[in-house]
Amino acid sequence: TPLTWSTLIPTGFISSSDVVSGAENVLLSFPTGAIQRSIDGGLNWTTQTTPLIGTASYRAAACGPDGVWIAIFYESPTYRYLRSTDNGLTWVLLAGVPSIFPNGIAVDNKGQWIAAGGSSSRTAVRSTDNGLTWATLTAATGGTTEIVSIATDGRGTWVGTTSLAMHTRYDDGVSWA
Repeated sequence: TPLTWSTLIPTGFISSSDVVSGAENVLLSFPTGAIQRSIDGGLNWTTQTTPLIGTASYRAAACGPDGVWIAIFYESPTYRYLRSTDNGLTWVLLAGVPSIFPNGIAVDNKGQWIAAGGSSSRTAVRSTDNGLTWATLTAATGGTTEIVSIATDGRGTWVGTTSLAMHTRYDDGVSWA
C-alpha cells in the first residue's frame, strides 16, 4: 500500500532544516537560533527557551532512550553543545566540549555519545557519561577525509561514513585507527 502524505499547517511552527524524533513521541525542530518542540505529531509547536543567540545555526541533534538530548549549533566563532534531560523542555549550555566541525551525533543505549565531523580535521568527540563531559577522538579515516555521518546499533557497534568509505568499530567507538 503506498503511503499518502498530508500537508499540515502547524500552529507555532517556524521553518526548519531538520526535525528529529525523540523519546515518548517528542519531535524537535531547529530553526535558526531556536529549538521548537511538538508532543502531538507536529500539529502544534512551542519554542523552547535556550541559551542560544538568534543567529545560531543548527548542525546536529540526537535523543537517547531516556529522553536526554544533545543539540549542536554554530555560533560564530565556535560550536555550542546544548543538553536537555527532560526530553527537550529545558536546555543548558555544556562547557568544555572540544571544538570540532560536527556533521552528526549519535547515542547508544548506555548513554555514550559520539559527535563526528571533519573539515579535514578527521575528529570526533565522545562522552561516556550521557553527555556531561566530552573528550576528543582521532578518527583516522585515511587521508584528510571527514566523517560525514555517524550511527550506532546501540550495543557497541558504531559506523562512520566518509565520502570514500564506511568505517565500522566494534569497541564502543573508542578506536578509529
